[in-house]
Amino acid sequence: MTLAIFEARAAYIKKIRGGLILGVVVFAASMLGILTRVEGSFAAFWPANPIVLGIMIRFPQLSSLRTWIAAFAGYMAADLLAGGSYTVALWLSCANLVGVLVGFLLFQRLPDTDRSLKRPLSIVWLFTICLISAAVSALAGAGVGHAMLGRHFTAGLAFWFTTELVNSIILLPVILTTPTAKRTLLHITELTKTRWDAKTFLPVLALLGLMCTSMMVGRPGSFAYPIPALLWCAMTYGLFATTILTLCFSIWAISAISAGILPFLMGDDPLMSMMSQRLAIALIALGPLTVASINTMKDELLRRLEYSVNHDFLTQALSRGALMKSANDLLARNDETNGFFCVLMLDIDNFKAINDKYGHAAGDCVLVAFSDVVAGELGSDDLFGRLGGEEFKLVFTTHNPGDAKMAAENIRSKTETLILRTGDGTIPNITVSGGLVIRLPMCREPLDNLFAIADKCLYQAKSAGKNRIVTSPS
Repeated sequence: MTLAIFEARAAYIKKIRGGLILGVVVFAASMLGILTRVEGSFAAFWPANPIVLGIMIRFPQLSSLRTWIAAFAGYMAADLLAGGSYTVALWLSCANLVGVLVGFLLFQRLPDTDRSLKRPLSIVWLFTICLISAAVSALAGAGVGHAMLGRHFTAGLAFWFTTELVNSIILLPVILTTPTAKRTLLHITELTKTRWDAKTFLPVLALLGLMCTSMMVGRPGSFAYPIPALLWCAMTYGLFATTILTLCFSIWAISAISAGILPFLMGDDPLMSMMSQRLAIALIALGPLTVASINTMKDELLRRLEYSVNHDFLTQALSRGALMKSANDLLARNDETNGFFCVLMLDIDNFKAINDKYGHAAGDCVLVAFSDVVAGELGSDDLFGRLGGEEFKLVFTTHNPGDAKMAAENIRSKTETLILRTGDGTIPNITVSGGLVIRLPMCREPLDNLFAIADKCLYQAKSAGKNRIVTSPS
């Protein structure tokens, strides 16, 4: 009971802390947006809503009445601190929150792959939900501009809708695709091992070059010059990197046009022209996001295909070809460190009799259970493959030959204790025989010879009565 109370209290404190953090984030993002607010109008840049929506989508466990109240309090505090009246602050906060809530509920209906933008169709869903969320928020809040700021309702509605939609399209993908801390550390580790060359930086250099060219040309439409480089970046870099580059491009284009560095054809209504160019830039951003999403899906499909080719479908052990290739690589690395190189040949005893008596489905259960036993003994660099039928091979290195013998014996003894129940009854006496060969550090016996020696040791184990490991140093 005490432990249950402690866990419940810890979960409660975690939710309270999450709500407080979200409230602070909303307050800070709202204050940033208020700085872009022109007197008598709405903010030109409002990052709070896409940030809150992205956090809620990434961490749906945060969604609770307390958390939403904390977000509402963050909106309210920012508006009141900026000098707004209580009525205006209340109206604006409710409008912002209802748009975020609608977006959150719609995103919750999508699978994880779409919420993380890993399919081309995900970008369509992203745009659709951002469109609906922006429309709901604009309808709820545009009346403030008409009733209290003296602006025409239609103009306020269009300005709010466009600003909300643009902010969501350029900011939300960054939040949805940000890798976790664990994956970030993994990526950093991989990057330190990567050999960089000029080709890696060419796409981003091309992007920077075309952005500079756009400003030097300074003609209407020149803001679109970097689009080919953006697409090149999307085809070269990952999804998250593409969202960052797209965000940078969008902010640069909007800022440069607003500052007059990049001219834009203006109509009779400057406000509508500004909203049109911002919406155009946001829609342009969907292009590289779609390309990056397609590449992400392609890479995932190739990864799955490679895994299915290199692994046995039933036991998830390496296939024969993949085992041979990986074993040769492991042997080459071991020759540099002069460790003990070990090959363990394993064969489930009387497997044909199990198939004949209990059926092939029961035989498959035996194979899976045995593979799980072996997997429990594997190290991070150890190789485990299925050669066919009930024959398996384990290839690994060690600094102590006694550890290799102990691992082989553990596999044998744990297999012996397996109890599997099927529809036709319990399968008793599941045992395995093995042949272990340990190549000494200074020995340079080739891999094929080691496999042949392991096969002979396995044959000796079978001939000696099965359910045993025979070891032979190379």
